[in-house]
Amino acid sequence: MKNNNKKFLITALLILALGFFFLTRNQSETKDENTKEGDTNEVVVTEVTKTYVNEKYGYSFEYPKEYSIIEYSNSRISVGQSTTSGFISIADISVFESQDEAAQSFEEFVLDQARLSCTGPVGVVISCVEIDGLRPFVSSSGEEGQKFFLIGETGTSANGPTKDISYGPYYTFNLSKRTPNRMSFIMINNPLSTPIDTADTKTLDTIALSLGI
Repeated sequence: MKNNNKKFLITALLILALGFFFLTRNQSETKDENTKEGDTNEVVVTEVTKTYVNEKYGYSFEYPKEYSIIEYSNSRISVGQSTTSGFISIADISVFESQDEAAQSFEEFVLDQARLSCTGPVGVVISCVEIDGLRPFVSSSGEEGQKFFLIGETGTSANGPTKDISYGPYYTFNLSKRTPNRMSFIMINNPLSTPIDTADTKTLDTIALSLGI
């Protein structure tokens, strides 16, 4: 009788030991799988920004906190860096209003004004006549606009040699709901004085994506 009890006890202990082994093994595998799944998630780093609000036209955008803003007027501002030698513009933001809403289509108005804004310093002739890479662009708040580049000719005099050069990127958004009876739009662009290959596209994208009207 004692031997039977002993065998029963040993069997019971073996069953308990095996049960504990498989239980802890499953928990360990589940933990490892969760760890692997967690490792595959992307780490999103949010850049610290400041917010600019234009009271007249009712638009706002975000820009990197290390930059500052110069307001030349209600319709023209620049985002950039203040240095000992002056202000270096990283992005120019301008508002354009039409004189007559029915004179041309909104799309023609935007592209014409963008071309006319393509002006150079004294002694440098710039003529932008071609639009390149025109495509839709939507901000994070749902504002629909477009993104494009300008192709221009530049030279040192009216009759001197010229060369083709690209400017941009340009972002434009319809602002007409803020200007009754007139067409208007906001344009965000890389300054003409900054070569396209050295443009701060990250800051330009930050401003354009965060635009709210």
